[in-house]
Amino acid sequence: MSEGYRMAADAFHTLLKTEIDESTDFFAAGGNSLQAAQMLRGLRGSGGSRPRLGEFLLDPTPAGLARQLVGED
Repeated sequence: MSEGYRMAADAFHTLLKTEIDESTDFFAAGGNSLQAAQMLRGLRGSGGSRPRLGEFLLDPTPAGLARQLVGED
């Protein structure tokens, strides 16, 4: 399990208060756009950059967020 995935999974779990896996859709699990923006604001990737909301909306899963955190496209 990568550090990016651990960060993403922890962020999802903190907000959603439910068990998640790498394919859990943030919005299907009960999250909303305001919570997504708040979650992303609190995260920094390995290069120091913050994940972008627009990219998160394209793949709102821990796996998708982890890719942003480690700088993969």
